[in-house]
Amino acid sequence: MTNVIRRLVSDYNLTMLMVTHQMGFASDISDLVCFFYRGRIEEQVPPSELFVNPKSDRTRQFLSAVKEAVEALKGGRSTISARPS
Repeated sequence: MTNVIRRLVSDYNLTMLMVTHQMGFASDISDLVCFFYRGRIEEQVPPSELFVNPKSDRTRQFLSAVKEAVEALKGGRSTISARPS
């Protein structure tokens, strides 16, 4: 799936907006991640910055709920199937 998306973006010079709760997918496919809360952007940063140094309390709360995903990213795995509990 990510290869198809990357190819479309590259071949047709596209910009895509993806909405997901799958943090592994977001980190694999995104140049920039926007974290929303109550319809407003809480943070807008590259994925590596969001996972390593979240700025807002809400972002930290969400990421702590998917701690396994954050640990997998730090460990260098690119595909994560963890879901918030």
